[in-house]
Amino acid sequence: MKTRIATVTIAAAILGVALPSFADRPNRSERLLSEARTELAALQYVAEDVRDRALRSQLTARIDRIDHLIQRADFAMDGTYGLTVEEARSIVANEAFDSGKVESIQRIARQGRFSTAEARSLAAMCSFDSARADALIALYPSVNDPWRFQLALDILDFSSTRERVGQTLGL
Repeated sequence: MKTRIATVTIAAAILGVALPSFADRPNRSERLLSEARTELAALQYVAEDVRDRALRSQLTARIDRIDHLIQRADFAMDGTYGLTVEEARSIVANEAFDSGKVESIQRIARQGRFSTAEARSLAAMCSFDSARADALIALYPSVNDPWRFQLALDILDFSSTRERVGQTLGL
């Protein structure tokens, strides 16, 4: 009998130590994702200083891919999945006019998370500068790398439009 009580006491002590680490897993995953985002941001700054355009382009593409994977991991942790950029592009492509494209992008922005490059490509599907500006403004809250969003403004033809979007978004 004493052996059973001792065994149960030891087992309870082991579980008491082990259970907090199991309960801490989501927090640990969130910390790891946060650290990965920080490292990715640092890598982006390094990539911007690369003089060779081809190499810089390759690095930026890799950074965007890693960013997308982090985003998907974040969604998987939350148990929610947004639209992929391919699904979003398909929805926008089905619209004939910029007004419909902007409305689709506004709906899409509420349903998904996108990298700056993905948001830029969605907004670029609009024909006119004003529609691209409205699309960028709508997409900004759903962007998971807002520190890079200034790069998306390059798709705007007019400097006045870039300034308006920058001021609207506080960039």
